[in-house]
Amino acid sequence: MAVHEYTRKRRSPGTPITLDWLWSESIPEPNSGCWLWCLFVNDEGYGQVHVKRGKGHKVHRVAYELAKGPIPAGFEVDHLCRVRCCLNPAHLEAVPPIVNIRRSANCDAYEPPTHCRKGHAFNADNPPIIRPGSKAHCCRICRQAIVKKWNDITNGKKLKGWTREQQLAHMEKMRAARIYRKSA
Repeated sequence: MAVHEYTRKRRSPGTPITLDWLWSESIPEPNSGCWLWCLFVNDEGYGQVHVKRGKGHKVHRVAYELAKGPIPAGFEVDHLCRVRCCLNPAHLEAVPPIVNIRRSANCDAYEPPTHCRKGHAFNADNPPIIRPGSKAHCCRICRQAIVKKWNDITNGKKLKGWTREQQLAHMEKMRAARIYRKSA
């Protein structure tokens, strides 16, 4: 049984980082084909290397740039093998952040909803309406109902089943909320 003996070769100052050097500092995993980084690995499991003095970079990004060229703007380097300390360029792909999230292990947490809270299906005629800073999804049908109800209340129209006293009390509550919002 052959045991891979790993000896760390310190890179002399000014020596450029090459794929050969990265390969020499990693251990090949024969079953998956991953090149496992053996030097510094951060708390999230990603290998890191200092390209310039005091500037650390994730080693898989450096390996991608050396093998395939620069990473396109707005893209992330995704591990197709799902091993964070792998730096095999064949296992790396530049993808938009949303693709990287969907491919991740917890992708179910980021699946877009198919229906609103009231059960209306999202489609081309009824797209989801997402307010900035909110995770709640509302559909066009529900939003139109909310706007209609608000307009009926603020314009003084009597709602179905409301007495005049209920309507006046509700309008007073809305006025107080508006005054409170303006003062806050």
